[in-house]
Amino acid sequence: MIDVYMERFEHPYLFALIPAAGVFFAAAVGATAIGSDFVAGFLSLYASVMLVLCALGYGTIALFSFSTKYLRQWRINRSGFE
Repeated sequence: MIDVYMERFEHPYLFALIPAAGVFFAAAVGATAIGSDFVAGFLSLYASVMLVLCALGYGTIALFSFSTKYLRQWRINRSGFE
């Protein structure tokens, strides 16, 4: 199943975090305009965590993709079959 994600280099759940983070940042701006800095701080924190999780997830998928391709090539080279 992970091969499907590695071919296109995307994951639907990770991609959904970006618009959700945008909504949280927009809500934080609205909360700041109202004067509720405490709520705005938490919304900004949650949005930042979403973006960090998205970056870590894509980094992990990239690492798996690279290591799988490298290992596949190493096995082919070691076996002597081209």
